[in-house]
Amino acid sequence: MGRNKKESTQMDEETPSGMAMESRIKPEPLETAGKGISVYSDMQIGFLCTTPFHYYLFDPVKKLLSNSNYVLVESNPRQYRSAREFFRDRHVLDAVENPQVIKDFDVLVCPFLMPLVYKENQEKIFVRMVYGLSKATWNYGWWNMLFDEFLVYGSYDAKILSFYGPTVKIGNPKFDDWFNGNVEPYPVEPNKKTILYLPTYDDLSTLSWVLPVLSKMAENFNVILKTHHGTNASDDLSTLSWVLPVLSKMAENFNVILKTHHGTNASELKKVFSRVEILGGDVDILPLLASADVVVSDYSGAIFDAILAEKPLVLADIPGAETFPSTTPSSLEHVVRNYALHTSDQALLRDYIVQALEEDPYLEKRKEVAQEWFAVRDGTSGQRAAQAIVNAQKDQREEKRFVQKALLTSTEFNKDLYKKKAERFLGKYFSWL
Repeated sequence: MGRNKKESTQMDEETPSGMAMESRIKPEPLETAGKGISVYSDMQIGFLCTTPFHYYLFDPVKKLLSNSNYVLVESNPRQYRSAREFFRDRHVLDAVENPQVIKDFDVLVCPFLMPLVYKENQEKIFVRMVYGLSKATWNYGWWNMLFDEFLVYGSYDAKILSFYGPTVKIGNPKFDDWFNGNVEPYPVEPNKKTILYLPTYDDLSTLSWVLPVLSKMAENFNVILKTHHGTNASDDLSTLSWVLPVLSKMAENFNVILKTHHGTNASELKKVFSRVEILGGDVDILPLLASADVVVSDYSGAIFDAILAEKPLVLADIPGAETFPSTTPSSLEHVVRNYALHTSDQALLRDYIVQALEEDPYLEKRKEVAQEWFAVRDGTSGQRAAQAIVNAQKDQREEKRFVQKALLTSTEFNKDLYKKKAERFLGKYFSWL
């Protein structure tokens, strides 16, 4: 099912001053976009993946590029094992077993910085393809300085990331099938409405207090949980051990579905909770959204998947969350609360879910702000991204190369590639940029 194709939203080409620059990559109007037209290039293009999640991120783009391959890179051993199994029949090159395979590519497309890959392949063109709008401290951190081009959702993230380099507004390619009407809903009990819960991980997750609410509501609703990729299997077992037995017992009379994120080892959970249907990270989120009558989330980037899908939305709060290290008060997962029902109270959460199922009072407002957050919503994002990639160039500006070299040779960078020390180093010595 999914959504019907919509008219294209015009892409704003403004970029802020300073180090920011107007993108050199300007896809032409796409009369043939969405029709499976391939984009040809002499360059070899590698899509770096650490989890099955990245397959769904890149596939709408990769399938349009003739000289391209998935390249599996290790993030942690557990994720690598599950990703290797997932990609087994998808023609992936394994850079863990053979790091030399990366040397064959001219362009490397990444969801985020993979430091060891970058340090060993600095001469290549690095393109970052954005996959979310939340967690500003992480998403727009100093490490973006090492990319040559950015494929972004819309004006919001373009304005921020243009400090680091050229940006191209492509929308979200993952949703091309949605807008082209090619998504089949995930099968659920048709006589019950479906609640899809998409929490984040770590200190911003509301899993512990939201699940008891949803487990009670499972008497009358289909409940689907998709855990975040930052949640590992041991965390799932310790956090969910008291909830899943309840859901497992209720599964005798109700449809109860647990959708784990690609970072979660679903097989471990299945061994413990055999009567609950658990979906691993190899399952596409779009069919789940197609089946959902309402989406519940907290501070996850999945909020914006729900907004793009135009679903009723309820957000679970954590008091004081805007002060947590991984976020800022101006980060979009906090701003979006101006456009959604939200609460930190269990009783009120249930009431808000029921209300949203009847009528979401903020739905139309979210449609309006989505025009800034998503520049393209017509099923052509993959085509636009493919054209941008084949036109990508190495960002050779002298001042940027100077900063990159300083970062790579700094003690802070080499000591801990993601810690705040490197970010402070950049701000202290290169604030003039």
